[in-house]
Amino acid sequence: MNLVKFRKIFQITCCTFLFIVGCNISKEDTKLTYENEKIVENKVDNVKKYYSANLNIEMFPKNYSVLDNNFLFDVLPSLVDRLIFKGEFETTGEFKARIKKLDDQMHQTPIIGNLTIDSLFTMDLENANIYFDADNSIMNINIYLGRDKLWSSAGISKSEDDHIIYSKSSEIRLYDKHSPPYRSILVTNHNEYSNNSNLLTKINMDRDYARQEKENIRVIASIKLVKPWYWHRYSDIPLAKVKYIFLEVIQFWIINFKSGEIYKRIVPEK
Repeated sequence: MNLVKFRKIFQITCCTFLFIVGCNISKEDTKLTYENEKIVENKVDNVKKYYSANLNIEMFPKNYSVLDNNFLFDVLPSLVDRLIFKGEFETTGEFKARIKKLDDQMHQTPIIGNLTIDSLFTMDLENANIYFDADNSIMNINIYLGRDKLWSSAGISKSEDDHIIYSKSSEIRLYDKHSPPYRSILVTNHNEYSNNSNLLTKINMDRDYARQEKENIRVIASIKLVKPWYWHRYSDIPLAKVKYIFLEVIQFWIINFKSGEIYKRIVPEK
């Protein structure tokens, strides 16, 4: 009888201990999310994804996940890629009012969670090369910012302001295993980061630690979409079937996505 009572007391004690530990872990996670209260949480396929809107956070949530840029290529066309004509029985004033209403709706329409076209997104631009120098115990992170891209205005309808953005953009081509159309990110403020097309960051790192953690290092970017946001062109030539997204890089982050540690921030040159 005493042995039975002892087992029950032992089981209760263990359950109580595990509950207290679980609460402490939960409190830490809650505290981290609270401290970064501008982080937007969204569940996709039962997986939590965080999209940072806070440029001054000290640490990312563990197993941080950025917005898939494919999502923007899927959602932006239905939001901004539309032809609008003045109706035959519509006055100029009515037409302008309708255009303004459509533009207002576009800016207010949530893209994901509560993020709109004017929000700050965090994405992987797929433009980093990470490699370890074993002789000097240095992890090298090379960020490619694209090359200058001059545009022909033939067949493209855009305002004078849009044309400036096009002509000053540099291209990061996103290759994938699928057939065309291809996808390209056009960075409109690449010159604010460096006069060179590449940004090289060196981080001193023990070889054993580097071997273990290299796969957890990510280069991500906080970005803002800029007008004209999205554009595509079609052609009989496969390589000319390209979809484009225009953005401004606000800040690059070099992080350990597993632990949430921030190795370095890279901000535009002033």
